[in-house]
Amino acid sequence: MLTKEFILKSVQDAQDLVTTYEQMELSEHPFFQNLSIEPLNLGAIWLLTKNLNAKEAISNNFVRWLATLIARVDDNRLRSIMAKQLHHELGEGDITQIHNNLLQNLITALELWRPANFTEDWLEPGRRMGKRVEQLFVSVEPAYVGIGALMVGEICAEQLQLCLGKAIRRQNIIESSALKWITLHEELEAHHADDSLILAGLVPNTNQALQALCQGGDAMYNAVITLLDDLCRIVYFS
Repeated sequence: MLTKEFILKSVQDAQDLVTTYEQMELSEHPFFQNLSIEPLNLGAIWLLTKNLNAKEAISNNFVRWLATLIARVDDNRLRSIMAKQLHHELGEGDITQIHNNLLQNLITALELWRPANFTEDWLEPGRRMGKRVEQLFVSVEPAYVGIGALMVGEICAEQLQLCLGKAIRRQNIIESSALKWITLHEELEAHHADDSLILAGLVPNTNQALQALCQGGDAMYNAVITLLDDLCRIVYFS
């Protein structure tokens, strides 16, 4: 896994930010390494998805945060790309396909594998991540910080979906309909990650804008890694 020091030295423009974080493979994180080499642990997958969908966490609030960021950006070209992503999150007009609802369907299907010793404290990693990400999208100035967070967040989301999809397909117990959140995102997140390059090309080529993008991207990546670190300790080392 590449180091933060390497990122700071290698990023020369907004496109570099995208290509550099694409090399930061989440599959190398111990959470996913353990998930891939040990007997399939559906309880670990349940806990990850449950943390993503906790009340204060990212899935329940991402639509609102993204809509707020769109309103904060003063460039309709950037708004256009982000509005497309917002449209996807909301099911493209089909309320049965709202992504947050699809995630809840998966969590419900995984409920049989909820760890017996689960407590509400195990959802604190998702809540802490949500608070960090909300600030990036909603309140931190300039808004380019939020765009950097979005760009890196979509890259991380694509990698996370691929890891989850690979892991969960090691079983044939859960009905395919319950996996719609994963299968849909495996396709869409690849496009959203590509959108990160488009966004990068539209951001002003100034040191101030680049620093803001790097600030947001770094904060988002650290939030994702901290979530996985926390869950790894709960699942494998507690």
